[in-house]
Amino acid sequence: MKTFLVLLQAAAIEGGRGLNLTVIGADKEYCRDLSMKITGLDEVMKELHQASKALAELDGEIGSVRFDPEDPASIELAICNMEALLDERMVGYEGNPFVGPLIEEMKQKYREAIIEKAAEARLKGDME
Repeated sequence: MKTFLVLLQAAAIEGGRGLNLTVIGADKEYCRDLSMKITGLDEVMKELHQASKALAELDGEIGSVRFDPEDPASIELAICNMEALLDERMVGYEGNPFVGPLIEEMKQKYREAIIEKAAEARLKGDME
């Protein structure tokens, strides 16, 4: 059984942008240095930092919307208002590859929740 030690070390690759990954075999017979470049790390770190800030913006109440469950136009307006509330909170983050998909997923979930609440309210109204 061969074991390997993996070392991650920061290195000045392409102007200081990247990591040098060195794998050193623990078995002396197979000991060798397999180096490769991992570039773009500074961009990923920046995007992760932005994503962290964006998530902090979403912490707590985002807002509220009102609608008439009997009026499809009112329901659609509530959905649009909800999307606008999210968009306002996320100005500047929408291009982030981590945040953009999250916002779209949140919009879809809130859309579904609004439609579900409207359906529940209509059913409740029919039962009374």
